[in-house]
Amino acid sequence: MQERLIEHWLDSIGERGYQAAFVQMLAGEGHTVVHSTRHSPIEFGKDVISVDADGVPCAFQLKGNPGARLTLTQWREIMPQITELVEQPIVYPGIPDTPHKCFIVTNGEVDEEVQRAVDDLNRGYERRKLHPNQRVFVVSRGTLLKWTNKHAGDYWPDDFSVHEKLIKMYNVDGREPPDLELFSEAFRRILRLSNEATVECH
Repeated sequence: MQERLIEHWLDSIGERGYQAAFVQMLAGEGHTVVHSTRHSPIEFGKDVISVDADGVPCAFQLKGNPGARLTLTQWREIMPQITELVEQPIVYPGIPDTPHKCFIVTNGEVDEEVQRAVDDLNRGYERRKLHPNQRVFVVSRGTLLKWTNKHAGDYWPDDFSVHEKLIKMYNVDGREPPDLELFSEAFRRILRLSNEATVECH
């Protein structure tokens, strides 16, 4: 059940919603996260910047495709951001002065046409003799779901909202008195009751 709830959360949230959780996933995968954008007008195509376990800087551009797919039309729309992601160096205190790895992240699936476009783009970078790190790597729904389930026991970001409360309810071992406040808040959100509405528990 926990896996299904996490899957439902991942399939119903936008890029800003899963960004905080993604940062925690990276930390769980051995990255040192040094920057997570506030989505200001100046991002240079890099929502999250980290240094991986091998000391290589990494830059991530996050996209939200909840319950959907990253399409060729969207890919063409974000090409300026992809160019910045790959070709503009990371200038940030403490980041090694070396070419960074580049990732496009989506919580949706990726159309086959986009996979082909990514491959063509990377072949172009290879012909231009860019550093091997300067390629576009795709992190899609399957990888995010795997990481989320793997590291779910280590954190519950505020963005989990009602899903967090449901998972906490599911994980109660039953040997302690129930957390009636947790149950009340979860069902208030599920039933969309107003803040003034109260659930009396006996």
